[in-house]
Amino acid sequence: MSEPYAQARPAQRFCRKLRRPPPPPYAGGRSERSDLVRIFSTFSAARTWDDGTVTVADRVLELLRVSHAAYDDDELARRLDVEPRQAINQACRRLAAEGRLRRYPGPEGKIVNEFIDSPTIPASGALPEREAAQESAAVSPDDTAEGEPAGQPIDLLPGLPLATVLADLAEVRPLFHSEADFQLALAWQIKLARPDAVVRLETRPFPDESVYLDLLLRDPGTGHRVAVELKYPTRLLVAEHDGEAYRLRDHAAHDVLRHDVVKDVHRVERCVDAGAADAGWVMALTNEPGYWTRSERVTIDAAFRLHEGRVLEGTTAWSSLAGPGTTARRNVPLALRGRYPLTWHDYSQVGAGTASRFRYLAVPVAGVVAS
Repeated sequence: MSEPYAQARPAQRFCRKLRRPPPPPYAGGRSERSDLVRIFSTFSAARTWDDGTVTVADRVLELLRVSHAAYDDDELARRLDVEPRQAINQACRRLAAEGRLRRYPGPEGKIVNEFIDSPTIPASGALPEREAAQESAAVSPDDTAEGEPAGQPIDLLPGLPLATVLADLAEVRPLFHSEADFQLALAWQIKLARPDAVVRLETRPFPDESVYLDLLLRDPGTGHRVAVELKYPTRLLVAEHDGEAYRLRDHAAHDVLRHDVVKDVHRVERCVDAGAADAGWVMALTNEPGYWTRSERVTIDAAFRLHEGRVLEGTTAWSSLAGPGTTARRNVPLALRGRYPLTWHDYSQVGAGTASRFRYLAVPVAGVVAS
């Protein structure tokens, strides 16, 4: 008779759980821990086990448990042969939210994951400190219009908070080469978070106009549609991330770009009013502090300023001092029907210096679903 399960060595217990025979031990007196890591790596290439019930999260927990080590998301993805790497990030963040593993900065500055022997399950809805801060940053009392409830995170799609999507995206893509790069990466991240979501790029909400939406999202369960417009005005920056070189250009025409963000809000309002979408978002991601910093100077684009604490509402138009070179193709006043308090949030830090800090502005437009 084989020895009882409880008395078996860890490597044997692990193989019995998988209903597979253990390979022979290493020669040369390797430790039981080495055997466990080797066995797990051998069997982890498959996405599911014999009964099809083991998830990526299960595999992460088991590897961390048997290895007694803390690994970052990239190392977990490599050891478990999981692609894309964001699937590991999503699983680890959920496990941390459930109190089943601990995430903290490792010796090289990357977030590592450590198994918790006696997990403490947080109260319903509670998140670890970092995630909780990101969730609560989605909407603060100052972010809501008059008469709207405050203090609830606002969803990009039902059950998918925007702050969570951007926090996950920032871990793998703290900066982008261009607005199109940002657009594609955000669409990819949304699909990773909600594989069932319908995500479309460059759709035409008005058949008779050459107007294109950056993203159109649809929840298949409810049919809820969300129009998304993006802006990525940058300051000159040369940086490297994960072995990839970035050379961001300097978008000097801040007044024109501020106008274009407000125009996006107006455009999304039109989409909702015309029935092409049920709700919308306008997002601006930038490393230029001039967008979120208040200026005391009198400027020709005062109506389009986007600084922290500004309330965007009413009809916006250029100052009478604006020249035709600035207002060309942008000379129509934009009448906004909504009231939009503006709040900026930190996105990433890619090095030292003023231009290394990225922040984002997220403006919810009409009927965004509150979780």
